[in-house]
Amino acid sequence: MLLTIDTPRLILSNNMATTIAIFEDNARLRESLTVLLSGVEGYTVCGDYENCPQAAGIVRHHQPDVVIMDINMPGVDG
Repeated sequence: MLLTIDTPRLILSNNMATTIAIFEDNARLRESLTVLLSGVEGYTVCGDYENCPQAAGIVRHHQPDVVIMDINMPGVDG
């Protein structure tokens, strides 16, 4: 399966990139998503995290445009 990402359709008025926070306990998947999305023009990964006990605080602090969160994580899940 080949995953392709088109150029972003959401362009902020001040030409800033769409920011993304990633919460994923699988290190390989988390790193792959970070590399993949960071390489796409118009997107910036503002953080990637292996767990989410402080997810609300992290999201409040970074205020990403998009949050990608695993819905089945140890402890607290999405």
